[in-house]
Amino acid sequence: MPLHYFAVDDGTDLSDLAWQRGGYDVKGLTNLYTGDDARARLVLRELRRRVGDVTSMRAIGFCVSVEHAHYMARVFREAGVDALAVSGSSTPEERATALRRLKEGDVRILFAVDLYNEGVDVPQVDTVLFLRPTESSAVFLQQLGRGLRTSPGKAVLTTLGFVSHQNANFRFDTRFRALTGVSRGAPQHQAEQGFPFLPAGCSIVLDEVVQERVVTSIKRNSARAPPRSSTRSGRRRRTASRTSSPSADSVCGNCSAATARGRTCAAAPGRRRDRPAPRRPRC
Repeated sequence: MPLHYFAVDDGTDLSDLAWQRGGYDVKGLTNLYTGDDARARLVLRELRRRVGDVTSMRAIGFCVSVEHAHYMARVFREAGVDALAVSGSSTPEERATALRRLKEGDVRILFAVDLYNEGVDVPQVDTVLFLRPTESSAVFLQQLGRGLRTSPGKAVLTTLGFVSHQNANFRFDTRFRALTGVSRGAPQHQAEQGFPFLPAGCSIVLDEVVQERVVTSIKRNSARAPPRSSTRSGRRRRTASRTSSPSADSVCGNCSAATARGRTCAAAPGRRRDRPAPRRPRC
């Protein structure tokens, strides 16, 4: 399924938000996102720009909390887009009804939290919104996968990621490595060049602000990481020491004949013998 991924600057600043156990404080994110109507309007504007007719889409938006999901659903309904909020606290009947209504087109978008990361088969989903920073590349791919199933009449998956000014600990490199499958170090060059080496029909578009933010973050995290070459050279040195020419301790004292490590020839019975010496004629 061709993928069109758009990363948009959402105008919010998370750099001073509490960072705990490898992620943002959920309450802080919720307060910021539910108190920012400008960000919600931006989401609607960019969605209409990239999708066109939002009344014909089937979308899932991943939110940071239950409050955030309900807030986004209300904003969309007020804008004339049928929307529902579902979460881990919703009853099984509510979740099943929401999915059925999305499949049938009665609802155009579900705003979810702690749901639909995996195990939900809705091939009709053609739009995915990332409305929260996702630190885990595995979770990011699981959420993205909700829209990658093929379905009749579905030509492409449109994905919008709304990117804030992140805490210095946030890792963009892992996300784009997961998204593109490139090796370590390659995401920086891909981001600088606009991701030119993608499968046919796929595109990743970063707006100018996001592109600068992503490249800066990748450079910063690359500088923190220990160079892999030092590990390789250490391995080479250890390998070389094992395969180098015999040392003085591996030479027969009687005849100066080279022997395997830990062995001596039969003419030097007093030397240490870690392993039995091979049968060989006396010198």
